[in-house]
Amino acid sequence: MHKKIVETVRDIKSLRIQGAQNIARAAVKAMKVFVDENTSMSDKDFFAGLAELDSARPTEPALRNALQYFIILGGREHPKEAAVGVEKYFVDAQKEIDSRVRKIVGGHKQFFTHCHSSTITHALISAWNSRRRFSIANTETRPLLQGRTTARELSAAGIPITHSVDSAARLLIKDSAAIFFGCDSILADGTVINKIGSELFAEVAIPRKKPVYIVTHAFKFSGKTVRGHQEIIEERNPREVWERPPRRVHVLNYAFERIVPANVTAIVSELGVLSPKHFVSAVKRAYPWMLDK
Repeated sequence: MHKKIVETVRDIKSLRIQGAQNIARAAVKAMKVFVDENTSMSDKDFFAGLAELDSARPTEPALRNALQYFIILGGREHPKEAAVGVEKYFVDAQKEIDSRVRKIVGGHKQFFTHCHSSTITHALISAWNSRRRFSIANTETRPLLQGRTTARELSAAGIPITHSVDSAARLLIKDSAAIFFGCDSILADGTVINKIGSELFAEVAIPRKKPVYIVTHAFKFSGKTVRGHQEIIEERNPREVWERPPRRVHVLNYAFERIVPANVTAIVSELGVLSPKHFVSAVKRAYPWMLDK
């Protein structure tokens, strides 16, 4: 397999490349290099490259959809133009998301988030630079502490941050106006899959009438679930939690969990600020090719 694809897969699996959008963009760039440098490759080699990249994170629809869109845009014959087209989608979608998040934040209120989402941090920084004033409360997100990345990025932009251990989230949510989560996948019934802890925090927020917003681009929709396919909940190496536990101690390290539609106020995407049900309908209309395979 081409060196660029091998490197990209390795970096995705090791979390050197993090975030569903960053992973999708990196995979498309790897395919562009692969095709550019192998102009006489067979269809078999082309699809083998796609399959290798897809295998890096088999639970992430954004990766699948970005690679599928690369094909639709002519990536086999015109890799440069197709890669530019995929990048344009992400840039344009982010602009739409930014504009919608700006209408939600402000008023010197606190908002809560968990883990790290480049879509959310970009939108919040855009809102801050548009003179919206607010603060963010966020969790460290064990065991890999991705929440620190969120805190670093937002604080570097001047946004006030309150950072805590995950188990203190209830206290932060009580004092927050709303909750922002990213997501790794949205299923056909509107269920959202996001970082472990998200469902727990949503169950804390909703009874307290704190809106729960899923901030994401529509490429996170899993078209395969329309046909009954079940997305797997990733379980990572337990040594990330406890490297050398005592004998007879079984360590769980679920990376994600499901948020049921009833615990989601709205999904904020390039398609609008929509309930989970209406988001799924909008995706089917806007991107029917997601349902093909």
